[in-house]
Amino acid sequence: MNEKLIPIKVKVGQKEDGGYDYPKFGDLISKSSKIGFTRGIKLDKTSGLAKNTPDSPIGTVWGLKFVSQAFYDEAVTAFSDKIVRLTPQEAEDFWNNKAQIEEDDNIVDTERLKGLDAQRNLIVAVKGDTTDVDVRIVNALDPNHKERGINKNKNRYFADVKFDVDIDII
Repeated sequence: MNEKLIPIKVKVGQKEDGGYDYPKFGDLISKSSKIGFTRGIKLDKTSGLAKNTPDSPIGTVWGLKFVSQAFYDEAVTAFSDKIVRLTPQEAEDFWNNKAQIEEDDNIVDTERLKGLDAQRNLIVAVKGDTTDVDVRIVNALDPNHKERGINKNKNRYFADVKFDVDIDII
């Protein structure tokens, strides 16, 4: 069953020591209830505490968090100046173009690829049949195949994350 979650944009300030000053969500009553899908707060990588952008002046950065309806209801009351509810489209845009912008589309396992290459070279050296290893190499080069090698980064784009963890954004 799909979990229904609300995307919120969270304003994160800067502590005197230079660290991040997150809203104290742990103080909310619903903290003991299921918050739902969470990967913490995904910070905007296009701005930052030290950058001055129209959306994030120096000392401020926005983050993205997914929460249950109960959590949202409490958080919007307790931190009305620090959270903004996003539409599903705004959440996807933030994820893809701000929070995960530095992520590669694929994850490359170079050791695995080198191992397959070495295995093939050894088989060729002894004049053996490379059919099986050739199939594994072809599969390893396909980002959408389960064979380790070059694999699609399922955290890069929000559409993949939503599908992978089976959530609905409301």
